[in-house]
Amino acid sequence: MPESNAAVWVASDFSSASDEAVRQADAWATRIGRPLVACHVLPELLRVNPLFPERAQAQQESLDALREHVLAKLERQVLTVTRRQPGEFQTVVEVGQAPSALVRLAEREAMHLLVIGAEAGHGLGSTARRVMHYAPVSVLVARPVAHPGHVLAATDLSDPAVPAVEAGVLEARVRGARLTVLHCLEMPVPPLVDTAMGFPAWASYTERELQGWRESGRQRLEAMVAGHAGVMDLRCELGEASQVILETAVAERSELVVVGSHGHSGIRRVLLGSVAERVVEEVQAPVLVVRLKG
Repeated sequence: MPESNAAVWVASDFSSASDEAVRQADAWATRIGRPLVACHVLPELLRVNPLFPERAQAQQESLDALREHVLAKLERQVLTVTRRQPGEFQTVVEVGQAPSALVRLAEREAMHLLVIGAEAGHGLGSTARRVMHYAPVSVLVARPVAHPGHVLAATDLSDPAVPAVEAGVLEARVRGARLTVLHCLEMPVPPLVDTAMGFPAWASYTERELQGWRESGRQRLEAMVAGHAGVMDLRCELGEASQVILETAVAERSELVVVGSHGHSGIRRVLLGSVAERVVEEVQAPVLVVRLKG
């Protein structure tokens, strides 16, 4: 499938959380005019037994029958949850361990986005967590939208993070939602100074210094979004990044939080980033993790 027509994929385990994932994947694919593909991963049941090779044929037939059953169930789920008709989406069944199978699909297929479900009020399950770490594509963690009308895009102001901000701008535009672009300025470590008693103490920053850092951050935010039309709230806040993002998402009742995570090949891909990981685990809104380059 050409990259220009890369599909929105959604992973389903037939739970209520995956119903919400299918719903949001359908809406996402419709908004951007991309194909929709729903997939389910079957556990690997087929085992080669050299003592009884004749059993392999029976096992394969059982697996084929189960695959057909699951494909039909997957189609019913999409038809029930969305307004699509048969033929307006694809269904795929993969065999293996769910996390590794989904990552293999993401590596093999031209995915625009992979959507996975998470229970409201809970963190990520083991499958979703591993997919978040290893998938080489952007991932939407779908949770129910309690308060539509606001998109929060967080950035560290680096050049590779621009796609995450652009994704936030686009989503706010197509949703007709307010947009906040947030940069969290973590306090630099202040120098040690000597006191009159000869004991070291931490120097404090003046309000003027703090305001200067905020203003510098805001100017960089303005430069980052200069090419995008529309009204947006630009904020440069002091504090630990993940905590500020979580607090802002709650205060603004965000319907979507967008964060970036640097993509790496091989073992370095496991480094999702502590900020993105905590936001995905704890925020109660859908979170789009944009896989960044570099």
